[in-house]
Amino acid sequence: MSIYLSIVSVAEQNPIALMLAITLLGLLVGNVLSMIIFRMPKIIETEWNNQCYEHLEIENLQNKTTGLKLNYTSPSSYCPKCENPIKLSENIPLFSYLLLKGRCSSCKNRISLRYPFIEVLTAVFSCMVIAHFGVTTIGIVCLILTWGLITAAIIDFDCQYLFDEIVLPFLWLGLIVNYFGLITSLEQAFLGAIIGYLSLWSITRAYKIFRGIDGMGNGDFKLMALFGAWLGFETILPILMLSAISASVLQIALIYIGTHKKNLPFAFGPYIALSGWIYMLYGNSIDTIIHKII
Repeated sequence: MSIYLSIVSVAEQNPIALMLAITLLGLLVGNVLSMIIFRMPKIIETEWNNQCYEHLEIENLQNKTTGLKLNYTSPSSYCPKCENPIKLSENIPLFSYLLLKGRCSSCKNRISLRYPFIEVLTAVFSCMVIAHFGVTTIGIVCLILTWGLITAAIIDFDCQYLFDEIVLPFLWLGLIVNYFGLITSLEQAFLGAIIGYLSLWSITRAYKIFRGIDGMGNGDFKLMALFGAWLGFETILPILMLSAISASVLQIALIYIGTHKKNLPFAFGPYIALSGWIYMLYGNSIDTIIHKII
């Protein structure tokens, strides 16, 4: 406890040093998130395939022939194009990308911009959370939630799937956090999880009845339940409104410039994640604006 109080005291006296430390932490975490975002879909897809092979009693010849066992710790980081192992000195968040001028040291192919983007995004969002909440218990848990949301949103953007392995643990964490009343009451959190899930579930069921097709995936329901568990049931409607408005505006813009076709599905999870995260930080200001409009 004394160490924690000392850190808080130093942070309050040196806000610039605090932001620098959080920036470096965000870059490091972003580097890890990049690895998780790249590997998690492949790992889970392999697990699903193995379960299907086992259930159907079919021998998995592919795994036997390749012998590749991908997990979160091995093999070590490598270039996805030439598969050359990346040295530790080449894996320093952001700085290595700049020093290598965005190219692999071995094959000289371009390194995707998504890696430094995720690192910088994580650093910026981390600084925004700590700047808003400070080095407090709420600030720390919201920082952890932010990292989880970045991971879930980018994976959903890539493959249009919100994995239970990310969403459900954070949903339960929200209920645990509010068991101690850190953000809202346990009653609000419990109702928020239920109403958050049912809000999108009911809309999707109605769409299915009238149109005969699914409008959203189950992961979107669980993500709304997550925010309900963290922020309470009263936040569900404004988060839904923000998500719908932001998704509509951006999708219309993408269709207009020709990068997205009109009838193709798109991931709604990133819009929910961003809207919920913004509301977590600036909910009071958003509520004031909504009340003025209404």
